[in-house]
Amino acid sequence: MPMRTAAVCVFLTLVGSQYANASPILSLQAAADPHSVNLFISNVTDLFAFDLTVGFDTTSFDLTAVTEGPFLSTGGTTFFFTLPGAFVPSTNSVEIVNTLLGAVNGVTGSGVLATLMFAEAIGPGSLRLTDLAFQNSSLESIPVQTESVPEPAMLTLICAGLLGGARACRIRRKQSDESSRDVL
Repeated sequence: MPMRTAAVCVFLTLVGSQYANASPILSLQAAADPHSVNLFISNVTDLFAFDLTVGFDTTSFDLTAVTEGPFLSTGGTTFFFTLPGAFVPSTNSVEIVNTLLGAVNGVTGSGVLATLMFAEAIGPGSLRLTDLAFQNSSLESIPVQTESVPEPAMLTLICAGLLGGARACRIRRKQSDESSRDVL
């Protein structure tokens, strides 16, 4: 089953959100390419480096590559790598590490940290964010919340369900009105 079809079935499970509401928010979001997912950070201040793990079900996903997002590199030269470096079918997680180089300030704002690319999805599955470590330019820890963001396809399904429910109520009301007229 191609990723386009399975994208509707993907549920994003984010692990480790035990921080205050003022913390930056890390989320997985559908990318423009149906075979990709963006790792997105919002409202972060002075981000200098991060290290995290993305887990996934190998019976559902075939991860082919992870690329650096443009956000951290707006602060200068970066060093980006993943572990394992080569993606093998039996690996059910990938560690993503990225840091600015030199004595520079970290970046502030929101943006894409990395993009995960998949060959295809075999079935429904989930992606998990764990082992989150974010640091500022003083190498102090930055607490980060994780958040699940509904994919556009999921929002479409929710809207379709709501519209269908509203239509069913309207039909029942109309039938009820017609049957009450028949009694009179």
